[in-house]
Amino acid sequence: MRSRQPLVDVLIREAEESDIADIRGLFRETYGDDYAFPQFFDERFLKKQIYSDDCLMLVAEDPARHRIVGTGSVAFDVGAFADLVGEFGRLVVHPSARGRGIASRLMQGRLARVDCHLHIGLADNRVEHPFSQKLSLKHGFAPVGYLPIHNGEPVALFARHFNDSLHLRRNHPHVAPQVYWLADAAMRNLGLSCDAIVDESAAAYPNHDDFELEELTANGYASLLRFERGRLRNRDIFGPVKLDLGVRKLQRHNTNYLLARRGGQLMGAIGYARDANIDNAVRIFELIHLNEQPVRFLLNELEHRCLGEWGVDYIETDVSADAPRMQKTLLQLGFLPIAYVPAGVFHNVERLDTVRMARYHVPVSNEDLALIDSMKPIAEGVIERFNRQWTEPLLVNVLPQMPIFRG
Repeated sequence: MRSRQPLVDVLIREAEESDIADIRGLFRETYGDDYAFPQFFDERFLKKQIYSDDCLMLVAEDPARHRIVGTGSVAFDVGAFADLVGEFGRLVVHPSARGRGIASRLMQGRLARVDCHLHIGLADNRVEHPFSQKLSLKHGFAPVGYLPIHNGEPVALFARHFNDSLHLRRNHPHVAPQVYWLADAAMRNLGLSCDAIVDESAAAYPNHDDFELEELTANGYASLLRFERGRLRNRDIFGPVKLDLGVRKLQRHNTNYLLARRGGQLMGAIGYARDANIDNAVRIFELIHLNEQPVRFLLNELEHRCLGEWGVDYIETDVSADAPRMQKTLLQLGFLPIAYVPAGVFHNVERLDTVRMARYHVPVSNEDLALIDSMKPIAEGVIERFNRQWTEPLLVNVLPQMPIFRG
C-alpha cells in the first residue's frame, strides 16, 4: 500500500466567509447526518462563528486543489470572559487527507494565535478512538477529567496552562475527601505537586424547606440583580453565564433562575442552563444566597424538576476547590467529581481550582472506550465510582431477600 505524503504546502489560515460551504461539507462528509452538533451544518451559524470575537476558526487549505481539507476552532465563551479560558475543539480533517500531519498543523496554528490571550486551554477529546487524546498530549495538554456523558458522548477532558495562570493560583485548596484522588491525579498529570488539603471537618449545608419557590420573571430581574450585589465575594459555583447579561440574553442561552423567598423576602437563587436538544442536561452556573439556609433547598428543588418534570439525563456544575461545604452537599445529593482543573477560574485577584461534579440519572457505560494510558486512571476511577453508586443501593435491597442472608 502506498503511504501518504505530507501536505507540505497546506495553508493554515483563519476561516473566511467564502469557506463556509466547504466547512459545512467537511463536517457532513466526516460525521454524516447524525452529528451531535447539527448547527455546524447551518451556514448562518458558521458565518456567525467566523465573525464572532468569541471564537477562532482556522482552516487547512490545499492550494493545489483549491479546497478546504481541515478545520479547528477555539471557543472563548466556555467560561466567564475574565477567566481567560479557551476550548480547543471541532477539529476535523477530511478522510482523504488524514495521516498527513494536518491535525497537528491546525493545533499548532491555534496555539500560536491564542497563546498570549489565554490562561487555561481545555480540550474535549472523544473516546471512540485515541487520536485526539494523543494529539492533545503531544501539544502540552494533560488529562484532568472524564465526562461519562458530554454533548451526547463520553469525553476525556485535557487541560493546559498558559502565561501567568499558575503564578496566580491560590495554593492549598481545601477539598472533600472524595475529591482528593481526582485532584491528585490531575495535578500530577500536569506536572504539579498535589497541594490539596483534605477537609474532614467542613459540614454540608443544612436542609431547610420553609421557603416559597418561584421562577425568575422579567419583573423580578431587577430585584434579583440588586440582591446579587455584594453576595458573591466567596463564590462556590462558577459558570459562563452571569445574571448581568440581561433577561433577553439569559433566555437566548436557555437559562433561568429559581428563587427562594421567605415571607416575601428574597433569600437566594440558583441559576441553571437547560439543554434539551443535544444531551438532555442541566448545568448549574450560579448560586447566590443571603445566608446558608436556602442553599440545599434550591439544589433539592432543581433536582426535583430535573427528575420529575424534565427527565434530564444528568446535572453538572463547576465548584470551587476551596468550597468543601458545597462539595459535601453535592456529594450527599448524589453528585460525584468527574474533573479537576487547577487554576480553572479567575476570582477577585487570584485563580481558583475547580471541581466539576455531576449527578447522573442514567447508568454510565464503560464500553467502546479507546483511552490512552495516561487517561485510564482518571476514567476508570470515575466510572468505578458511578457504577458503585448505582449498584450499592440495588445490593441493599436485594441481599436481604436472598436465602443465605435471611435471618
